[in-house]
Amino acid sequence: MSGFNIGTSPLVYLGVPIFKGKPKAVHLRPIADKIIHLLASWKGALLSFAGRVELVKSVIQAEGGLRIRSISSLNDAYNLKMAWELHNSMEPWAHLLRQRVFRKQKIIKHHIFSSLWANIKPEMPTVENNSSWLLGCGSNISLWYDAWCGSPLSNDLVDADGIVDQTVSSIITDGKWDFSKVVSCIPAAIKERIAGCHIPFDLRPDSKVWVHSANGEFSSKIAYEFKRPKGLLKEWWQWLWSKSIPPSKSCLVWKLLHDKVPTDDQCRRRNFAFPSRCDLCNEAEETTPHLFFNYKFSSQLWHWLSLKLNSSFPILCWNDAWSLCKNFGIGQCKSVAGAAVIYVLNVIWLARNKTRFHNAKMNFSAATSYIMDAVALDGSVSSPTKYLNMQDFIFLKSFKVTIRPPKAPVIMEVIWKPPPRSWIKINCDGASSSSSGLSACGGIVRNSEGFFMGAFASFLGVSNSLMAELSGAMFAIEFAYENNWNSIWLETDSTTVVNAFKAPFVVPWYIRNRWVNCINIVANWNFVVSHIFREGNTCADSLANIGLSINGTSYFSSVPDCLRADFVKNRFGMPFFRFVPPR
Repeated sequence: MSGFNIGTSPLVYLGVPIFKGKPKAVHLRPIADKIIHLLASWKGALLSFAGRVELVKSVIQAEGGLRIRSISSLNDAYNLKMAWELHNSMEPWAHLLRQRVFRKQKIIKHHIFSSLWANIKPEMPTVENNSSWLLGCGSNISLWYDAWCGSPLSNDLVDADGIVDQTVSSIITDGKWDFSKVVSCIPAAIKERIAGCHIPFDLRPDSKVWVHSANGEFSSKIAYEFKRPKGLLKEWWQWLWSKSIPPSKSCLVWKLLHDKVPTDDQCRRRNFAFPSRCDLCNEAEETTPHLFFNYKFSSQLWHWLSLKLNSSFPILCWNDAWSLCKNFGIGQCKSVAGAAVIYVLNVIWLARNKTRFHNAKMNFSAATSYIMDAVALDGSVSSPTKYLNMQDFIFLKSFKVTIRPPKAPVIMEVIWKPPPRSWIKINCDGASSSSSGLSACGGIVRNSEGFFMGAFASFLGVSNSLMAELSGAMFAIEFAYENNWNSIWLETDSTTVVNAFKAPFVVPWYIRNRWVNCINIVANWNFVVSHIFREGNTCADSLANIGLSINGTSYFSSVPDCLRADFVKNRFGMPFFRFVPPR
């Protein structure tokens, strides 16, 4: 009467297989049948190689290389994501499974019947080894055995067997570290490590973070990036997969690089036995190096292209061909150089197929005309060149490319402005050396009349530019707090720092407690944060550069000589100038 029938396991409900126990091939057969149906053989037979790639992309999902994801890596990534959720999620399924598989915070060793646990269990050590605790109240964190201020503290002990474990919360008193409450003997080096960890003012609950994520969050995308095979990025990749080049042309070159082009030597490698002869020269056997680089017709095309690209080196192999593009690094010139190499290879293959299958030879003039027309079309729709010199101009015109020069920049005045009466303005900045990886920060304090009130410069060690910029802002707030200033205008040339006051999740997890403490401090002040272009922030920039040459933190009671000229210009409202792109 109700219209419902009693089903038997396994069954499919709303497109999802429902079964008991560990998944087997028969349970997932309906999904595989759907994919096979969508990738029917007659569809593939009527499509080119590039068309098949697009078909697979539309059915599965794609990225990078040939833009096809590894299904095995996707499965591993989702298992890792489920293991992370088991550790951290408050959802009912995670809570129930934790009750079954954890005993005294350790994973059970005996078997249980669960289709989820069988796949999640191998990923549990991965989660443990790549996660850390973000300190809150400290009640859930083991002082010695959990990773909460770097590696577990027990790793730094010579004899860890005799220590008495306790929670981190047990050594916090009134929001400060209280080492007198540590039961076991604690070395000075470990005390220093702990003292460098910032206790949050609000003592919120402890939380786990993924150490390889900047903000500590763990998503399916991050899981896939962690699990996918990591190959070396070839230098030719950026030219091969250009948006201005048709995928069919790029796919041929990709197949050539992976020995997938069906030349006679590649066919013999796959056990197709037949006599071989190059259709273009009618003399030598057809091999990939002979066809694309050594034959007279190919050599003429490469010599012609070398002259076009202002090179005198012979092109004898694949690496020689791509070395032609290295002198063209940006914009239209980069796209045109890469497209020219790709079209030369395509024209050689086209000439070979015309001769073999249509008995029609392609002459040198027709080949170069084809390349010129194709490159001119692709180059005209590529990204414009930011800086165009005469050599680039001549190069683009030689291929009849429509040049897309950048628009002339607009000159903008940048003027530092003092704060309102009774307010204090702190300009801060960060500096990071790309060669050494070292970073520093600095800041300068001025009153409403532009007079100097103090400055600081601090060396941060090995870090990045984001950490340097954020550290400059935190030093500025802490400097003001120590001096009991409570009407502060903070100015920085980093928009990321300005946005971080509105959205703290962009701050890296390992400095988030310190950052949130700073936000809590300024919540009780008259406080404003603003952005200024770097031309108006030169005093703070000079102090950050001073920080790169010192150890520790230095405070200044007078204007340093290296920034005196810029300080005077700021003091009297003299402008700096900035070139900005037109809107």
